[in-house]
Amino acid sequence: MDCRDGGCLTAAVMFGVPGIRVLAAGEVDGELHLLVETTDRIGGCRSCGVVAAAHRRREHLLRDAPFGHRPVVVMWRKRVFRCAEPACPVTTFSEDHPLAAERAALTARAITWATDALTCDDTTVSALARRLGVGWHTLWRAVRVEAARRVARPGPAGRGRRPWAWTSMCGDPASTAPTATSP
Repeated sequence: MDCRDGGCLTAAVMFGVPGIRVLAAGEVDGELHLLVETTDRIGGCRSCGVVAAAHRRREHLLRDAPFGHRPVVVMWRKRVFRCAEPACPVTTFSEDHPLAAERAALTARAITWATDALTCDDTTVSALARRLGVGWHTLWRAVRVEAARRVARPGPAGRGRRPWAWTSMCGDPASTAPTATSP
């Protein structure tokens, strides 16, 4: 479905990422494919801060959290900017967005989904990688970073907590009952 004329409002609402517009949506070989771009029109140079000129777009292929039982492929038409300052050492640079890290294969939402599944469900990295359509190492590199970030933060199941305190993060009804980890 071509959405350039505003016909993909439903897909945009379901995708639900602020600052991202869905240009096209369709199904290919059982996977949901989305073509997206950011809505921001200007960007500043990361080196000198001068307002940069739009140069072109580069496509960045990402895997997102599954939609129902279908894997989701996101083609992000990333804007490439050219710094207008002649003295700046940076000539061109790509835009960034919380959707995904630079050079990432997975969206931030896919990483959160997989880390939550490993934390709360009886599953494996292999099974989640298969659901996302990526390799084990691709998923594990991202999940390892997210899991380390979660463990390092203070609060429930963070630093200083017992390992079995993870169940309190999963909405497990048993976790509301008094346990050995309750204060």
